[in-house]
Amino acid sequence: MAATSCTGIISNPDLAGIGIRLNFYVTVLLTALIPQKEYTDELLDSLYLNAIFYGLALLITALVQTIQRQLDLYHAIIVMQVILSLQFLHGFGMRRYILANKKEFRIKMKLTIAIQILSLLIFYPWSFYMWINAPRFGAQPECNDLVKFVLVFYTFQATVLWARYLCMTILAMTTFALLCNLIVIFAVYKVHKVVQPPSDDGSDNEKGNEPSLEPANKTKTLAKKMGTKIIRLLTTIAWALSILSAVVGVANTELTVHRNYPNVQAGEGAWGFGQIVSVIFILPSVIEILVTLDKWRSGELG
Repeated sequence: MAATSCTGIISNPDLAGIGIRLNFYVTVLLTALIPQKEYTDELLDSLYLNAIFYGLALLITALVQTIQRQLDLYHAIIVMQVILSLQFLHGFGMRRYILANKKEFRIKMKLTIAIQILSLLIFYPWSFYMWINAPRFGAQPECNDLVKFVLVFYTFQATVLWARYLCMTILAMTTFALLCNLIVIFAVYKVHKVVQPPSDDGSDNEKGNEPSLEPANKTKTLAKKMGTKIIRLLTTIAWALSILSAVVGVANTELTVHRNYPNVQAGEGAWGFGQIVSVIFILPSVIEILVTLDKWRSGELG
């Protein structure tokens, strides 16, 4: 068998080192656990932007290494698990930016959604390519039969045909779910925008009339109530999915690392430029946490 000639999976700390994984764990767990309140806006904003740029950087690195045939199947799976978990954060962030409907969010909304779409256009074709070619994928195809993959706490061999089909099915379902999420968010946003009271920026007061704080008719009132209920439902679903994806994503990634540890050559824990930068990326979020805690302790948050 091809696996008998494998002398060990070459380490790649810039994709699976502890610094890379630490950024991922801190980001997803904090985003899932921190409540969405007005005083946590800056913190959630920092975490969300970190997730976007961190995920994009990791994905581009994996893509470049794939093109150069330097990426092996094991490290490709680690990248896929991380990015897949971050997709739920992307959905959470899109919902937050779009439904907030704040002027200061508009530029961020356009830029972040554009980056997310770019990430999706790279991630899903790359992931399907990886699973389709799993037995012969990457720089060390002779080691691919040794690679194990953990999905929802179940371990299986990554090159097994049924497991590959299962993963591709999950990827397809995730793609569909994210598209549906985006469509629903925009639909609710449009309804909310139609029925919300006019802004008080003076644009509606050219004749000195006070803007009406009530909807013009019963239809708008009903639509507004329905929109509010849908927004609350989306918030609850997003919160539940965030916690679920955080716990499962962290567990699956660490278990995959643990299951494959005996077959990976020494050097995976080496601290290089990629890992250091990854840790530095989470410092703004840590600073925001400290600032928020200080405000809470001093009573500024009520």
